[in-house]
Amino acid sequence: MKIRLIILLAFAINATTYASFNVVDNFGKNPGQLDLINYMQEGDKTKRPLVVLLHGCTQSSRDYANKSGWKFLAKKYSFNLLLPRQNKENNSKNCFNWFSSSDFSKERGEASSIRNMIKWMVENHEIDPSQIYIAGLSAGGGMANVMLANFPYLFKGGSIVAGVPFKCAYNSTTALLCMKGVQFPYPSAQQRGNAIRNINPTFKGPWPKIQIIHGKSDEVVSYSNAKNLIAQWGNVLKLNLSETDTSVNEYFERQLFGREMEVISIFGLKHGQPVDGRKNCGSEGNYYIKSNLCAALESVKFFNLDY
Repeated sequence: MKIRLIILLAFAINATTYASFNVVDNFGKNPGQLDLINYMQEGDKTKRPLVVLLHGCTQSSRDYANKSGWKFLAKKYSFNLLLPRQNKENNSKNCFNWFSSSDFSKERGEASSIRNMIKWMVENHEIDPSQIYIAGLSAGGGMANVMLANFPYLFKGGSIVAGVPFKCAYNSTTALLCMKGVQFPYPSAQQRGNAIRNINPTFKGPWPKIQIIHGKSDEVVSYSNAKNLIAQWGNVLKLNLSETDTSVNEYFERQLFGREMEVISIFGLKHGQPVDGRKNCGSEGNYYIKSNLCAALESVKFFNLDY
């Protein structure tokens, strides 16, 4: 009886259950000194899509997953979440260092750590490698753009919420200029596109599709950054930006550039993640702003995960 009990306990410990937040201590090389947290659906026996979520400054990964609505949507639509977590030792405000050359380069720092997390997830869980997406808010949006620019072959799509263009800054001083909308050091759309193409000289595509969500009254990351992102990815995706399917209501404007890029500009929205509790999509809080649109749900729809 004692031996049978031990066997049953061992089986229970090794059984794959999940549907909760899990911390992974060793996922390989970690030059950016980030933490890997994931949220896996129960069973983990079917290859599922993976969404990488990058929190904003002063936030934590669990907090972002819960309050943004992403955890609820992951359970509803049965996809998994990878939640890289920043540490105060790296940044006193818990921001991802999207502006640091030691962190936005392919094989260095935080970008490399997130890349290795994705690799570990694919190798150790039932993840569909053709269905990997990334989304982030503010500094997390900036780092999401870093990942899309550096590793376009990894992602089918990405959503940048209140974020900034790739390589618009290279230190903390120029980061503040970038956030104010000063595009430094790449002033033209062609140069912004080249910043991405030049680090992927052999990549033939397809490029990930891009969603940009930004508040028109953002007081922290100027709305002009949305325009700069449109110019950067429009150039990379070779889109005719004069050809757009635009719809407007009293709350937001939606622009569709073919199937490759969607831009949602929210009237009156300040800096933060738009949430809509009426749709069970997030809850109000610091940098979680009540809105008539839920950014997480819009991203799920854009990624075609709502099935």
